[in-house]
Amino acid sequence: MFDVFSAILSLAIATTSPVSVQQIPLADWQPARGDQFIADTRANIGYLVHADGSFTSTKIGSGKRGMVHYMKRTYNAATPSENWVVGKIDTQTDRLTFGKYGTFMRLYRDGTERTSYGIHSVGNIDDLLATDERYYSMGCVLVNDRFLAILLQTYTLNGDTLNVLTIDGLTAPMTPAKAPMTASVQ
Repeated sequence: MFDVFSAILSLAIATTSPVSVQQIPLADWQPARGDQFIADTRANIGYLVHADGSFTSTKIGSGKRGMVHYMKRTYNAATPSENWVVGKIDTQTDRLTFGKYGTFMRLYRDGTERTSYGIHSVGNIDDLLATDERYYSMGCVLVNDRFLAILLQTYTLNGDTLNVLTIDGLTAPMTPAKAPMTASVQ
C-alpha cells in the first residue's frame, strides 16, 4: 500500500523543483504544467499534485466492488489499480451517464493501450459525491463538473496528456512532526 506522501514524493522526485508537500484548498488551486492525478479508490479521494509536491484533493466516485454485466460483458467493476495516461478526450451524448457536458477523459493503460476506462462526471454527480459509499461506476473515476474542468485545463497545459495513478488505498500524508494530516475534502 502506498501513502499519499510517498506517491507525491515519487512524482516530485523526477523534477528538479524542491519538494514542498503542502495541501492547497481546491478553491485556490491553479493548474500547472507537470500536474498529475492520483485517485485513491478505497477512500474515494482524488489528489491533483504539482511537480513540487503541493496538492489539492476532492471527493471522487469509483467502480462498484463486485461483478457486473455491462455493455455485453461480465467483469469485476472495481476500478483497477494502474498507471494511466489520459490520451484523448471524447464527448459522449448520454448526459445521464457522462454528465452535463458529456466529457470523457479516456484512460490508456501504460500510456499506450486504449481502454474503456475514463474520468467523467454523471448526471447526478453532486448527490453521488454527497454519500459516504461512492462506488457507483462500472470502473471509471467519477468527478464533479468543477473538478473535471480543472483536469481538462491540466490536460491542455500538459500538451494534451495527463498522468493518472489509480490505487486501492493510500494512507494520509504525515506532517514533519509525524502527526496525521487532515485532508480537506471538497
